[in-house]
Amino acid sequence: MDNGIFGLSCGCSCSCSVPARLARSGVRDELARYRELKNMTKEKEACETSSHATYKTYGKNRSLRLKGFDYSTDRAYFITICSDKGRALLQGAIAGDVAKYLKQLREKYLFKVYVYCIMPDHVHLLLAPGDSGLAVSGIIQRFKSLTARSYNSNGGEGKLWQRYFYDHIVRKEEDLNRIALYILENPVRKRLAGYWKDWPYSETLDPIE
Repeated sequence: MDNGIFGLSCGCSCSCSVPARLARSGVRDELARYRELKNMTKEKEACETSSHATYKTYGKNRSLRLKGFDYSTDRAYFITICSDKGRALLQGAIAGDVAKYLKQLREKYLFKVYVYCIMPDHVHLLLAPGDSGLAVSGIIQRFKSLTARSYNSNGGEGKLWQRYFYDHIVRKEEDLNRIALYILENPVRKRLAGYWKDWPYSETLDPIE
């Protein structure tokens, strides 16, 4: 698995990674949750192995959210959403529709999207609830539902998305610009683009304050 410039796997079913500062922060609850997710590799919904990574997901009876935390708090969240069974579905017109509907939802509900990157088998988002009044799960549910309906109405076969998503609550001491750059450089690390600005399915939308 490619651990990227941040040095750690994100713990979801994708070939991506999360900031190494997660391991250095001393926040025990967050690190313990990360390690728990990493160990959940044999659940029923485990994704298949692709040519470049081992895909992992989690059983239906396990919660991926941090207990007791208010996910409607207006702070940054690093989100990873994986395609169903790690299939390379998010390409061409489908990837374009995913970006389009993300922007439509952002305008409708007034949540912030600092940066997004749509890869063939997963999506990275750096977002904040903003003035939406929605928890992160509500934002992602609307995003997955709208894009899945579009996918199915255009002849897509099977499911578009994995059931769950992975989130990392960005702490105040973490550098949002560095996380945003990590997200944007994902296609470069996967040798899909020579420079992050050449990738057509990523964009910065809201300014990082």
